[in-house]
Amino acid sequence: MAISAANRQGDPDYERAINIVHDAAIKAGVKLCGPLAWRNRPDFSCFQAGNETAQIARGARGELGDLYNTQGRPEVGPFAGR
Repeated sequence: MAISAANRQGDPDYERAINIVHDAAIKAGVKLCGPLAWRNRPDFSCFQAGNETAQIARGARGELGDLYNTQGRPEVGPFAGR
């Protein structure tokens, strides 16, 4: 769904459109995706974090915040304890 450029996040019309998409995705049982800034919105489970060049320019750590380095740590094997 495209949202008019005249509407911005926080505007009532914009938020109403997002709520329509949210409800439809939940009802259909599909993933609800949005910009990384929405990582704290309920039910959103995948995020668009910008292109690689933008990530490099801003630094992935700063952009991902708490999601940075959420890779599991090996407990056994040659890479354990590193």
